[in-house]
Formats: sequence, structure tokens, C-alpha cells
Amino acid sequence: MWRHLAVIAFTMIGAGVAGCASEDPTAGESGTRGLSFSSALTEARAGGADQTQLAILAKGEVGFADYEAAMSRALQCMRDAGISVLNPVAEDNSGIVFLNYSWSPDVPGLTEDQGTALGDDCLTRYSYWVELEWQVQPSSVEAQESFFDGYRTAIVNCIRGNGGTVRNDATRDEAVSVAITVRDKTGVNCFQEAGISW
Repeated sequence: MWRHLAVIAFTMIGAGVAGCASEDPTAGESGTRGLSFSSALTEARAGGADQTQLAILAKGEVGFADYEAAMSRALQCMRDAGISVLNPVAEDNSGIVFLNYSWSPDVPGLTEDQGTALGDDCLTRYSYWVELEWQVQPSSVEAQESFFDGYRTAIVNCIRGNGGTVRNDATRDEAVSVAITVRDKTGVNCFQEAGISW
């Protein structure tokens, strides 16, 4: 079994499983767009983040090079632990570049749960909070909202065509929230249909 990851907390509008898959963008703290950098730094220190990750967070903004370097350290940590990793692929169909990557918790000599814990530890130490802030820092939110503007009409029409209710001028977060409900009821992902990631 491979775990496909990229999105940790794409839109903080509901409860979910942090760290897992771009299939559900609601992962993270309910009711907030993300942590401030000071809060993220505090949580990262308490959560066992490596000094390299803390140094990035201390800057107050995550650049792509920082994001890429943190991901590289996390994935190398996995490889060193015997975890199979597919190299990340840069994708931009949301307004910011995401590094989509996969890894398998099937490690010789370990149970799947143990392999998962090993991989999660690498992410926690080297990239988790950097990935989070890369996605939810103000500049990234603005870029994603601007990108969404070009797809809003198609997504709104799709949502309505599949039984959802949404305003013509819905924000990205509002559209994502309703689109998730529509997907869960009908199997139709209106963002995907429009050619954009949520």
C-alpha cells in the first residue's frame, strides 16, 4: 500500500486526518485557515521538529526552496530507514506548486503500523510544519484564491448541477466545503471536473 501525500492542510474548514492525501483538503485544526508562524514554531518545537525545520519557520515565511529542502530531508530520512519512496513531482494546478510524493509503509521486518509510524516520524521531524505553512501562509492563500477566480463559474455550475447550493461569488473555501459534500453524496468532484485541485 502506498501513501500519496502532498496536502497537509489545504483549507482548514473541517476536521480530517492531518498529513494524508490530497483526497481530503479538510485536514487540520477545525475552524482556522492555519497556524500563525509563531504558533507553528511553538507546536513544531513541542512536536519534535528538527532544527532545520525550526530555522525555516523562524523566518516567518516559507519560500519554495525552503519547502523543497524540507521535503528532501524528510524523504531522505524515509529512504535511510528502508522505506520505499517515489520521488516528488512538482504540480501547479491550484495556484501554488505542490510536491506530490508517495511512500510505502511496507518495510521488511516491520508491521504496516510500524512502517507508517516510521515514515510519519520523518515527516514530523523534517517537513510537517513547513509543508503546512507553505500551503496556508498569506501569500499562498492569496495565490490560490486568485487562481480559483478563473474556475469559479465552472465549479459553481457543477456544484449546483449535482444538487449543491453555493453563492455565485463563493470564496474558494466556501466552494471547497460544498464541493466536498457534493462529492461525498454523488461521487462527483467538481474541482477535479474543472481541472483544478482543491
